[in-house]
Amino acid sequence: RQRRRLMVWSSAGGKALPVQDDADPWEMSFDAQSQHVATMHQDARGLGTIRVRSLPALQETGRIPIDHRSEFALSPDGSLLAVSGRVRDNERSPWHLHVDLFDVATSRRTLRLAEDRSLTWLRFSPDGRHLFSVGESFGDQARELRVWRLSDGRLVASLRHETDIQGARIGMRGDELATRTGGQIRVWGLPSGSLLSQIETDAGFKDYTFSPD
Repeated sequence: RQRRRLMVWSSAGGKALPVQDDADPWEMSFDAQSQHVATMHQDARGLGTIRVRSLPALQETGRIPIDHRSEFALSPDGSLLAVSGRVRDNERSPWHLHVDLFDVATSRRTLRLAEDRSLTWLRFSPDGRHLFSVGESFGDQARELRVWRLSDGRLVASLRHETDIQGARIGMRGDELATRTGGQIRVWGLPSGSLLSQIETDAGFKDYTFSPD
């Protein structure tokens, strides 16, 4: 397998920035302001690390160990990292799934959410007060978007759909969220999860976004 490399370019002049000692990243995630980047690295056993670095200097601000390939997301200011995880009592017992929040600077876990699904999508709200999660396409897990309040770890809303959620966009103010399922887009109020409107078309949607207001 060809070795992967993290490449970062400056938007002013298109100059490539130096990346030191980068170890074959599998996935990456940026914070809302693109001031930090998190990259996931794994060895042959599936064990690895998520590294967080500031931009554009690419100075490491923290690293979190992981025991399997995980979904992860950075908070808007890059200070927190949300990571899907799993634990079990022994080798014969089933896995118990969850989402952990870590303080990037100290690598200390600050919160565990009782998210019992394997995830395909994980995002913070623009104000960093809530976390959104979507499950994988197994059973009906991908038909529900969950809203978690990070002050106490409580599930405050479940946005249910009749078919798998194929995409989600968060409004710039953080008070609205749009989900796409086939030829339908639904707009939800946050954090209550109330349905505000829906748009349908037979042709389907390729992409969509919110206006600034």
